[in-house]
Amino acid sequence: MKKTDLMLMIDLETLGTKANSVVLSLGACFFDSERILKKDFYCEFDRECQSSKGRRMSPETFRWWSEQVTVMPGLEGANNHKNLQNFIDWVNVTQVEEDRDCKVWSNGASFDIPMIESMMETYNFTNTPWKFWNVRDVRTIVDIYPECKGEVVNDHNALRDAKNQATWIQKYLQDKVR
Repeated sequence: MKKTDLMLMIDLETLGTKANSVVLSLGACFFDSERILKKDFYCEFDRECQSSKGRRMSPETFRWWSEQVTVMPGLEGANNHKNLQNFIDWVNVTQVEEDRDCKVWSNGASFDIPMIESMMETYNFTNTPWKFWNVRDVRTIVDIYPECKGEVVNDHNALRDAKNQATWIQKYLQDKVR
């Protein structure tokens, strides 16, 4: 990993922990070791439309959301296919503009990225906008270097979470990578 790498942080809010769970919202930002790039992305998805395509809602997770102070994200009537297409286009265009492929990060190797890839498959997108060998995990870095983890804001906003997690990786890169 180099300080000059283009990186993408993805965060999801969902109704379950399995790859085929309903996705409520997606937040993402591009960053490098020094800054969050001006480009970010946020969208909400229609959960009923996903359920009709076989994606699952966990009763425990639904109950957990009902106990939160924040309102559960999700937009009834949202065009899930178009939102995913917009996300894929945004990632591809940014990689072209930056003239480099991105390393894609999420907070957990088995959560956000496998889940959004599964959702892309549900909506018949055959290729992800990143290379599988460029997938990275925030939790591993935090385990190795806990000092990189800044303040945790638990308002369950996918974009704010993605930006927050990007700062943890930036701190690690600034402190540990030459």
